[in-house]
Amino acid sequence: MTDDAREIELKFALEPGLGADILAWLGQGRRPIRHTLTSIYFDTEGRRLRQAGFDLRVRDDAGRWTQTVKSRAASGGRLGRGEWES
Repeated sequence: MTDDAREIELKFALEPGLGADILAWLGQGRRPIRHTLTSIYFDTEGRRLRQAGFDLRVRDDAGRWTQTVKSRAASGGRLGRGEWES
């Protein structure tokens, strides 16, 4: 894990009905692939991680398990939040 790990998430607003066209454009004619992930989130009984501004997730990606700690979203108009995986 590095100290400067940062997740940046971008979200876009789309015109109603354009979703399929945009997905087709992004795929550039490639066949879409379905991929199933299983995510389990953990916290203490008193939700102490959430209160401290963190999430703890364990994810199964086709038998490859990853543990991730995420911090609360950045403040002051900055994009992203801390994310550390193991």
